[in-house]
Amino acid sequence: MCQIEGRALIIEITESMVIGNLENAINVLNKLKRYSIDTASDDFGTGYSSLSYLRSLPVEFIKIDKSFVADADVVSESETIIRAISAMAKSLGFKTIAERVET
Repeated sequence: MCQIEGRALIIEITESMVIGNLENAINVLNKLKRYSIDTASDDFGTGYSSLSYLRSLPVEFIKIDKSFVADADVVSESETIIRAISAMAKSLGFKTIAERVET
């Protein structure tokens, strides 16, 4: 059996996973935190992207959706959205992950 430390993991969740049972999701995320497992809000900026969920969920990372990252070098609005999400995340104490960074 292979054993790894919790801090070596980041589990991604989407808002659609927690809609309808926010209290249970918070309990599960807090249990993961006790094992030093970090969590990330995946696909941020698409779908619901409710700031109230972001405020409620005990996550460490916000993962910026690939739809913004893929064309950020040619579409100024995508770059602006990435900067805004990053600034908000930093202000709230979250780390950010950019999905599918290739250049």
